[in-house]
Amino acid sequence: TYDLVFTKWEYRESRAKGTPGVNFEFKTINCDEPEWNNFSLFHWCGWGTFFFKQAILAIFKDRLEELNDLDSDSQEYEDAKLKLLPEEVKNNECPDLDEAQGSIVTGEIIIDTYTPEDGDAMKSNKIKKFLL
Repeated sequence: TYDLVFTKWEYRESRAKGTPGVNFEFKTINCDEPEWNNFSLFHWCGWGTFFFKQAILAIFKDRLEELNDLDSDSQEYEDAKLKLLPEEVKNNECPDLDEAQGSIVTGEIIIDTYTPEDGDAMKSNKIKKFLL
């Protein structure tokens, strides 16, 4: 389990099917072993999937909690809502995701083994889940 800082995002379609999604980049922080600090982890999620929603809930946890204290009929609530519009994200334009860079989340990291079509088994670090 590691603390992660959200550092970057970009729209990306999956290689296999062209599924639209977002590639999030996180870096490890506050590690017990200092050599693991600043290690980059990439987390691609298909738009609207469970994994995408989990990443969004983790990244925007504080902002979403603030919405609970606002009157849902107020302009303040309307202004504070997330605006993750697929067309804007597809053009790599999303003020909410840009502003969220620097957010700290907690994630469970695993070592994933996979075999590319043209090679030997490889290992990569992967965010298994975010702890909300």
